[in-house]
Amino acid sequence: MAKNIKIYGYLEALLGETKSQKELIKEANRNYENTQHWNLDVEYLEPLKAFIEKNIIQPK
Repeated sequence: MAKNIKIYGYLEALLGETKSQKELIKEANRNYENTQHWNLDVEYLEPLKAFIEKNIIQPK
């Protein structure tokens, strides 16, 4: 449930305030393929990914 609340808050910050846009925030209407919201392959995330890989994901 906490994960759903975080996703709701994230999308609420991204989307506008119209009724139709607020409908897109609800779980049943979310488009997880919308790369404007969910693209993890953008350049500005590379430092975060490097940090996670170095400090959290332990090499085998």
